[in-house]
Amino acid sequence: MRFCLRIITGKQAGREIPCLGSRFLIGCADNCDLKIDESQVSPYHCALLIQEDDIWLRDYGCGTVVGGRRIVGPGPRNPRAGQQRGWGGVGGEVV
Repeated sequence: MRFCLRIITGKQAGREIPCLGSRFLIGCADNCDLKIDESQVSPYHCALLIQEDDIWLRDYGCGTVVGGRRIVGPGPRNPRAGQQRGWGGVGGEVV
């Protein structure tokens, strides 16, 4: 199954980014798949881990909002497709 990250809020709103490979990095580092230039976002903030027909979120201890709840830590989470995630002033959903 293929997944895309649809950006809902922030400067990149409306953009859809294909989640290719097994890991999709989110942060402010130049080599991230989704680069977010905001002070609240760390260089490697979190990653979407893709396994066949499922997708997991791994927060790297910076704090990521999923479905209105803030999660922090290295444990993978399995957010539902379509559930909004947030990093700094940017919100997105997996479609």
